[in-house]
Amino acid sequence: MNNDSSQPDDNAESGPTPIESSSHTAWLTITFMLLGILVLVFCSILLFVYLRKKRLPLVMVRSSTMVPAVSTTSKGEGEELGAEPIVDVMLAHEDITVRIHKFWAFIIMAISAIVALSLSIVTHTSCEYMEVDTEYGSGFLSLGLWSVALTYDGSTGSGGDGTCYSNVVWDVEGRDDLDFEVNAALQIARVAGIIATTFGGIFFVSMIMSHVFSSSFSKQLFRPWLSMILLLVAFCQGLTLSLAASQPCHNETCFIDVGAVSACTAGLHWLVCAFAVLVVS
Repeated sequence: MNNDSSQPDDNAESGPTPIESSSHTAWLTITFMLLGILVLVFCSILLFVYLRKKRLPLVMVRSSTMVPAVSTTSKGEGEELGAEPIVDVMLAHEDITVRIHKFWAFIIMAISAIVALSLSIVTHTSCEYMEVDTEYGSGFLSLGLWSVALTYDGSTGSGGDGTCYSNVVWDVEGRDDLDFEVNAALQIARVAGIIATTFGGIFFVSMIMSHVFSSSFSKQLFRPWLSMILLLVAFCQGLTLSLAASQPCHNETCFIDVGAVSACTAGLHWLVCAFAVLVVS
């Protein structure tokens, strides 16, 4: 009777763990899917605004050339002078349209910059960038740019429970047998991550300052060369995927995890920012 009553309790305690884990994974998947859809929506809006912006100068030229053509056929000078306000009204209307387009492009750029910078920071703080296959018995659960997660070791009581340790794993008590090397692939991933976060952060602060302080600073900042810098930021963000060639991934089988998906999503949003700069400039 005692054995029969103890078995349901053990199952009840161990049951919720996989449910909570799958629920956590599902929410992360939904979040990244929504952020990916947001990229498509933003790119569609920016493409529409960019094409409309390219057509506006043609409309302005036609409005300024059509009116003199009508005025030359007029009989009196009074009619020629009366045509000038029509041109001014049309040009003012086009100017307002351009401002509205730039406003929406700036909003999209600001939202994408916030998302990209936040996810770029996640790639540094997470120790779940690459998931390591535990079948090889390497002692690693997952790898990050600056930290690792280890399998639980019953003799030392270290690892497990989502605990993150420094990449210098030999500092973990009793786990000197873990094989980890800071090779070129890890160094490239770290440097690329630092460049992406640093330049992305500078761009975000400059964008806020340009909107708060003066329009002259905004005109100097939002130029096509800024798009090239943001393309470099997006490239460096994706270059952090070189972590897949670091140890123990080059000896074992690794799979992308939360950190890698965050880096890819951040890179896409940096591309949105680069496109938005072309619209605003």
